[in-house]
Amino acid sequence: MRDEFERDLAEYLSARKRAGRIDIKSFLKKLMPERKVEDPTVAIPEQVEVYTEPQPVPKQPSFISKIFKKEVVNEELVREHMRADDALDDMKEVAKIALSMIKQLPDEQLRLFKNSPDFERLKTLLKKHDLIK
Repeated sequence: MRDEFERDLAEYLSARKRAGRIDIKSFLKKLMPERKVEDPTVAIPEQVEVYTEPQPVPKQPSFISKIFKKEVVNEELVREHMRADDALDDMKEVAKIALSMIKQLPDEQLRLFKNSPDFERLKTLLKKHDLIK
């Protein structure tokens, strides 16, 4: 009687342990139809086929890679752009110095300069480079 009780208790405890966890593998096996195993022998053809690899098709970049594509920076172009920026800054500084010197002219010479063609050329150059309105 004791053996029967211990066996029933062990069976009960193992059933409780199994009931607590979900066995996904067995659940999926029940859902999936069983595969029919065919004859494992494979017929080997006598003629040999030559396999040629297809030429790889160039991969086109995706939309996201186009957005986040890192541009290749040409150092020579960057240096040239920096030189152009430096030249523009220098030109602005020269224009400011020239303007301050023109403002220091006496009234008579200032009126003569404003009526001269040099003043018109100065204005067009300054407007061209957006230094004045």
